[in-house]
Parts: sequence; structure tokens; C-alpha cells
Amino acid sequence: MVNSKAKVGANCRISHCVTIGAADVTHIPPKIGNNVFIGPGAVIVGAIEIADGVAIGANSFFNKSFLEPGITIAGTPARKISESAPEGIFIRATEILNTSVDLNKPNSKS
Repeated sequence: MVNSKAKVGANCRISHCVTIGAADVTHIPPKIGNNVFIGPGAVIVGAIEIADGVAIGANSFFNKSFLEPGITIAGTPARKISESAPEGIFIRATEILNTSVDLNKPNSKS
């Protein structure tokens, strides 16, 4: 479920059972950066901002923003668990459409 006013950047991968919505009386939706991976069951609600290139673990719950790019976040409540996002979680749609990509080997061309 994604709030219609949420800002989601380019090339984001949103898994199933994810909630991105507005909360409380402010009704301010989240802002998600570019190249963000959001794992299954993650909940991002309210005036939350997520930087570019972040990987979000499954079932994470956000109660604050994460403005540092390229990190991995997970947990309930969400916290930084790694200084970098895992390799190979981003495959641009244009790469898939324009070339033959082995989906078992992210970012490799066959």
C-alpha cells in the first residue's frame, strides 16, 4: 500500500506487503530516495525521509528518517545495520529491457 502523495524516487524496488503512508494529524507522507530497495512487510509511515541507495530489510518499522545514503537499515524500530547496501540488489528496468540479464546473477549480462 502506497499513499498517493508519497514521494518515491526513481528505480526503487518495493516488495510485497509494504506500507508507505501518511500518519497522525499532519498527514505528511514519506519521501523515499532513488535506488532504494524496500524489503517485504516494511512499514514507512509519516514524515519519514529515506536517502538514495538505501536497502531496507524485511518487516522493518520506521519511526525516524535516515538521511545517510548507501546504508542498510533493518529492525523494529529500524536502525542502521551496515555502512553499505548489499551488492546486486538494483537492476535498472532499462537494463532488463535493452539487454539479456541473468536474474540469478544481478548486474551481469549474458
